[in-house]
Amino acid sequence: MNPQIKILSLDPSGTGTTGICLVERKPNNQEFTFLDFKSKDWQEHLKFIVNLLKEQKPNFIIFENTNYIYGRQHQGTTNLYKLIGAIIGLEYTFDFVQQIEGVFVNRVKGLRKKLQTGIFEIPELTCKIGRGKG
Repeated sequence: MNPQIKILSLDPSGTGTTGICLVERKPNNQEFTFLDFKSKDWQEHLKFIVNLLKEQKPNFIIFENTNYIYGRQHQGTTNLYKLIGAIIGLEYTFDFVQQIEGVFVNRVKGLRKKLQTGIFEIPELTCKIGRGKG
């Protein structure tokens, strides 16, 4: 078993705010680091993510994905698609990345709802009132 595992979790945005959580699983504890990056240029988001990868060397990357077919498409949708494609390709660039997987936004929103209503709990996670419905 790997004594330390790093998981990089991304909520990407091609033209707004990319949310980031780095989970470091050590033999006796877990550490969580939350970051965000803001820019209207998807390539700047990618540069930030690449620099974070070089610095943190995560074993796994998980990102919020989209099914690409929904009614809320807007000007930033194409840039989001470009960023998602670039994230998927990172496993070919960094040999320390063992796996990259996407989780569809519907599943993420469903889990968030269960966490917020108390139907489901993650012991290390506390839900607080944030912006919008978060």
